[in-house]
Amino acid sequence: MKYTLVVILNLINSILALAQNDSSRVLLEAIKRSRVYYVDLGKTDALVFEMGSYYGAAPRGYRIASVDTLVWQSDSTYIGKKVKIIQKDGSLTLIRDSKKMKREVLLMPVVNTAVANEELNNAYYLDRYSVANTEVDHLFRMYSHPFEDRYDSWEKLKNKRMNHSEFRIFTDARIKYIRDSTVERHNRYLEIMNYLIQNISIVEYAVLRDSLAKLPMDDVNSYYKRVVYEVANNKPEFFFRLVEDHTFTKQNYLFYSIGARDKEVLKKLESVAGHDKIKRDFFRDIKSRKIMPVAGMGLAIIELAGFIALMSVIF
Repeated sequence: MKYTLVVILNLINSILALAQNDSSRVLLEAIKRSRVYYVDLGKTDALVFEMGSYYGAAPRGYRIASVDTLVWQSDSTYIGKKVKIIQKDGSLTLIRDSKKMKREVLLMPVVNTAVANEELNNAYYLDRYSVANTEVDHLFRMYSHPFEDRYDSWEKLKNKRMNHSEFRIFTDARIKYIRDSTVERHNRYLEIMNYLIQNISIVEYAVLRDSLAKLPMDDVNSYYKRVVYEVANNKPEFFFRLVEDHTFTKQNYLFYSIGARDKEVLKKLESVAGHDKIKRDFFRDIKSRKIMPVAGMGLAIIELAGFIALMSVIF
């Protein structure tokens, strides 16, 4: 016991001595139940990272639940807004005050610096990616960035275990590039969409078709569908020509640009002469989409009736 105490005291003194060196910083950690803290301790300041997790069906990555910047005091303590670090019973102790409770956790040097850096880097990268993603979503209402993309972007990195301070500089530059290039791309999409909608009454079919080819046809962007809807509403004959110029899979994408209960647009499309096969396929699709909600409701009623009958037999 005495030997263990001496080792701890020597370890704490070494940590404090190293942290007081102008060029040195020490990475510490504290774990209490499900709470994990990392502390980047320097001569005049300390950064305390409270870690959390992003959850899906299972934990998908780390997040930084809170960060507190602590300032060194003349009594060798570090004080921040909600967290402080003191020497207590020969150990460095992290104290976090909140309205609900006061949490004290023993601080120890990080055993595996590479793993600690990767967890900090993962949390910072996912957090910054999410912030940039939200900003882009607010700028472009025709776009909804897939939530899972941030994990894919992280997995492509080769420097996951870089020193966490250096990684922040790298991440800020990378996320800025991703954000700026995304904004530039969507500004082009928006320009094409607006041009076609504003000139829908006079645009030639070839120009319409070739311009639409520059817009993405996917489930996270609505630029293409927005233009196609305006085409159906203002130049319904062009709608069927567009459908005929696409393969079967993409034809369905165009069909879904038109609401199944948009009576006014459907009436205009129905009045178009010719295009018999495509018209049949389109209105068959419209009919099936109208039936689907009713069929789903009917199935739910049947299942409920079966459950009630089962309960009456049991009880």
